[in-house]
Amino acid sequence: MKSFNKAVPIINKLNLVVKTMGVDLGKKRAGLQGFYKPSTDTIVLRNQEDNLKARVFFHELIHWTGHSKRLSRLGIVPLESGQESLPSHYILEEIVAELGSLELLKLYNIYDARNEEHVRNILRGVPSSYLYAGDRLMREAVSYLMKQIYSEVFYADSPRASAVRAAT
Repeated sequence: MKSFNKAVPIINKLNLVVKTMGVDLGKKRAGLQGFYKPSTDTIVLRNQEDNLKARVFFHELIHWTGHSKRLSRLGIVPLESGQESLPSHYILEEIVAELGSLELLKLYNIYDARNEEHVRNILRGVPSSYLYAGDRLMREAVSYLMKQIYSEVFYADSPRASAVRAAT
């Protein structure tokens, strides 16, 4: 599968995901690593080294899966209308995004030991009940993405699938 080949540049792998999923990337901003804005359903990244960009992009992409148009997670849905999430939902959503970004990095052969160390540091001291729930929700998010990417690129006759195949 071409998009999982280690020889393919990281930025090409990320572009394939963006095109396949129809992710809206907002304008790049200085000073911020990246963020997902549920009210506009937009991921915003800044220019940075490809490996860090991949980690941040996948983290925000996992948040993107939580939108009410997709998996409707409690850490994201209230933010769509400008409300705040409960602290417990926010913490769980961050765990989901961190675990999910690590899983996607491995799936796309962009793995780097720094990424695992980063996640380990963030999750240090988190109660096991949050980790178990976060792992379950992360698997749902990654599964959702993989099903969408696989069906769009390899089986669909949609214009987007054709454009993605032509670009790779």
